[in-house]
Amino acid sequence: MLDLLAKLLGPHRAVTVYTFLQTRALAIVAVLALLVGGTLFALRGGDTLDHVAYIEARVLTTTPINGDRRNGIIADLRLPDGETLRLTETEGLIAGSLTDMACVELRRDRSGAPAYRLRHPRRCEI
Repeated sequence: MLDLLAKLLGPHRAVTVYTFLQTRALAIVAVLALLVGGTLFALRGGDTLDHVAYIEARVLTTTPINGDRRNGIIADLRLPDGETLRLTETEGLIAGSLTDMACVELRRDRSGAPAYRLRHPRRCEI
């Protein structure tokens, strides 16, 4: 690299630039990475989901994660319109409260795609 810099900048400046890069390159790369990462984070689209409704779904099966319900469950559900969902829940209060019916929150993103999430049964009570 020193030879390339010597051809581009001359021998004296090449040594100065090479020494600067050797001592400060990591800090420069870190600052540039933070700037690029911060810019990408600030400019990314909002991934917000809007609440649509709470739906009562029939529980088809539940499978404990790692054989213990305290770690969470994988629940197969059937929505009132006939659609079948497989949702994972690791919150113990919700996982422990699933019986034959489950409360599911329907949310939509900006494109209108649905997203489902298990919720505590009291949310579906009117």
